Amino acid sequence: MRLSLFILLAALASCAGDSSSSIRLQGTVHYDPIEGGCWGIDGDDGTRYDPMNLDAGLRLEGLRVAFTGRLRTDMGHVCPGEIIELQSVTALQSQ
Repeated sequence: MRLSLFILLAALASCAGDSSSSIRLQGTVHYDPIEGGCWGIDGDDGTRYDPMNLDAGLRLEGLRVAFTGRLRTDMGHVCPGEIIELQSVTALQSQ
């Protein structure tokens, strides 16, 4: 019984690491009024990103940013775009 439980827990733990991938891009901050409002980043790669943790000081329509983060495929969302957990964000121009 204990061995079966150990094997099950080990299998689950090995799957948990596949839920994210890292990216490094530039893009433009954008506000979308859907569902009460969402701040996103339109990446230069053509993808819309839904940041989990965009700092309030960077929530400026049209602000160009460089950002790195982890895509979070393990989470559901309401706002459009790929969910991303930001690791760093730098403004490329002042507003």
